[in-house]
Amino acid sequence: MGTRGLYIVCFRGRYYIRFNRYDSYYEGLGAKIVASIPEDPEKYKEWLASMRARHASKEQALEEGLHTIREDGSPPAEDHLSFFDEYVALPAELPRLGSYDAEFFYTINLDAEVLTMNHALHWRLDSIPRVDQQWLQAITPSAYRYVPTVKPELRLDDCLTSLAVPLPDHDMDVWDVDEMTVREARTQLDAPDKVWRACVAADVWSVYGQDIACLGRQWYPHDLPFRELAFALVSLAAGLTAFRSFHRSNPDKPDVPACHPRFCENWTCNGEHLDRNPGWLGQEWLVGGDRTQSPLLTFCSPAHRTGRPPGTASPETKYWLNDDVLVCLTLVVDGAAITEAMRWGMVEQKRRGAEKSSRHSGVRFYMVVLSLFDVVFAEVSRPAAAAASGNGSKEAEEEKKPDLVVSSKLPLSPLREAFCLSTHPRERPVPGPGQKTYYCMPHNGMDLDAHERSVNELRYDFPGIAAMANFFSAVAGRRAATNGTAAVLPPELYARILDLVDYSTWQNCLVVSPDFRALCLARYRLDDRTAIISGPSMIPHPFRGELLMAFKFRDSRTGQIETAIRMRKSGYLGEYNWMPLLCGSGEDRPQALMLDVCLLFESLSGVVESKKRMDNRRAGAAEKDAAEKAAVTEAIAEIA
Repeated sequence: MGTRGLYIVCFRGRYYIRFNRYDSYYEGLGAKIVASIPEDPEKYKEWLASMRARHASKEQALEEGLHTIREDGSPPAEDHLSFFDEYVALPAELPRLGSYDAEFFYTINLDAEVLTMNHALHWRLDSIPRVDQQWLQAITPSAYRYVPTVKPELRLDDCLTSLAVPLPDHDMDVWDVDEMTVREARTQLDAPDKVWRACVAADVWSVYGQDIACLGRQWYPHDLPFRELAFALVSLAAGLTAFRSFHRSNPDKPDVPACHPRFCENWTCNGEHLDRNPGWLGQEWLVGGDRTQSPLLTFCSPAHRTGRPPGTASPETKYWLNDDVLVCLTLVVDGAAITEAMRWGMVEQKRRGAEKSSRHSGVRFYMVVLSLFDVVFAEVSRPAAAAASGNGSKEAEEEKKPDLVVSSKLPLSPLREAFCLSTHPRERPVPGPGQKTYYCMPHNGMDLDAHERSVNELRYDFPGIAAMANFFSAVAGRRAATNGTAAVLPPELYARILDLVDYSTWQNCLVVSPDFRALCLARYRLDDRTAIISGPSMIPHPFRGELLMAFKFRDSRTGQIETAIRMRKSGYLGEYNWMPLLCGSGEDRPQALMLDVCLLFESLSGVVESKKRMDNRRAGAAEKDAAEKAAVTEAIAEIA
């Protein structure tokens, strides 16, 4: 009966998670949770008020003791952390439910008054059918493997509900434009920097895909997880993130690989870990960086400074990226969302009183309109006739409707709205007669890690992300062409100078001029020292034989070049490890480190050398066994 499970309480969007080690079946932990909810209406109201009051006090303790960052960046007191020892992690709005090796999940949602079982069965708290344990008898496997549903012959619709936010009807009509052109977005990735940016952005959906499948349909665009995930996606695709690394060596045991502070699974490890960090961490964990900016937030952390909202993204659902790219978050990507974003951008540009970097091309601004599932790219321009003539007053020109070039809608990932589990249980049918269950849900059948193996798989599974990397490259190229600063020194001198500058200076040089941009992209920097100079290539792993993506990295200080293979997530740090560092969307927004999106690489020469050493050890062991067998055989022969 050692079935593991999670008992979760959701209050004001935060998830309080307890681990249950034994008997987590529906008949065990599930029945206990149902029995703990009063059936009498008056007692139910008292219980609900008591539960909300209890978790409100916990939320206050979180805010005052842990999630409010002190001005000196000092850590919270130990007694504040111990107050939450009953939980496997500190409460958060984006819980990592797949990190605890649990088989059953039970969530009491105090906000919606719903009891959810295994993410897919949503019972109304005040009307769970308890006569003869009817709720238990109703549970049956659905057509989707490992996803339960309710028997269709039982009339329990009054007891069931949906947690999903209702989606508006798709309206593909775009209004208030003079002329609209629809073009196919380009998904071909033809440069190492584009592949890298698309790969890391796709990693976000790989890492958080199960969480989005379970909870994503419950979020509005203004909710913290929605805003943070979208901001991470556009920042990574646009190359507006830095990368940071954990320390790669153990000072006490330099020959032993250091454990990964986030993913270490060694129960005997005495190293410091980050599984219960308060939503932020000090710079002492990381290599390099500006030590004056301590502490760093962790991704989607509720931690914040006094009087400021949490998160690195803008608290709004529409904001500017680099002054000329408008990012708009929406539940559904359609014509209505595009029209609303365009109108907002036009009003904002009029308020700001200038058309900035794109004035010379006639482009007012660019747009990225995205949900958690789809994306559209657009370019809003002045009317062609007005741009050609250059005549007319400023007021008359502003009254004219703009021209719009918009891409077709592309899926961000294999994850679709219909696959999410927050919808009504009746939307997951039972298997038909003789029909077997089949994989369809993203967390048990979809290969969200396909992008690790080849560029073609990346384009096929994540077309919206691949197109986004191309879109931001084109916008940045136009921005650099608009600046057009003439070179004074020979190109080879600029290349050497760029090797010596820090990461932020290198990033600013990307838009100095087209020539400078080409020099920067030829050695695409990840941090203050490491740059990508070529790739990707597909190299068979010396141990397992599977094809893995590899890049050539160059140390900008020493000039040393190393081919490194990407490794899968491990409890140990590789020779190279990088995590994206999101820079805030405004001057008042903090930085955040994406601890769970960790890219591990091993040098090809090191892996080959390890393979040789292992083969030699095996060969030596085989020779030793053969010699021992020969000696035994000889001894037996002498005795005989």
